[in-house]
Amino acid sequence: MPDSFLLSVAGRRTGETRWVAVNLLQRNGKLFLVGTRGDTHWARNARASGKIGLRRGRLRTEFSLRVVSDSEKPAVLQAYLTRFKWLAWRFFPVRAGSPVAMFEPIAARYPVFELVQIRPESPPDSAQ
Repeated sequence: MPDSFLLSVAGRRTGETRWVAVNLLQRNGKLFLVGTRGDTHWARNARASGKIGLRRGRLRTEFSLRVVSDSEKPAVLQAYLTRFKWLAWRFFPVRAGSPVAMFEPIAARYPVFELVQIRPESPPDSAQ
């Protein structure tokens, strides 16, 4: 799947690297990461760290994060649910295809991050 990645983030208490599979949304030339299950450990770790790594195969890329405000989230959530309906429908109390206004009351429940690339893609064994 072209939108699936393995996310790595430092634990906010231990500093140990944690891994989780995620799907990224490309929208208006930007990349978004949505916490479909709410404010989980990886989302809290990402918010605390301010950066994450994404890996697919041998390529790794590092990103800084911009926390998306609740007022910006409805359009991103709507697009995410439309794109990943097959996977995400069970985590949203709103149906895919619903108008963006239906996402406003639930926006605060879901962490959303805009990803800003800080390091180019590189093979994992390259010297950096």
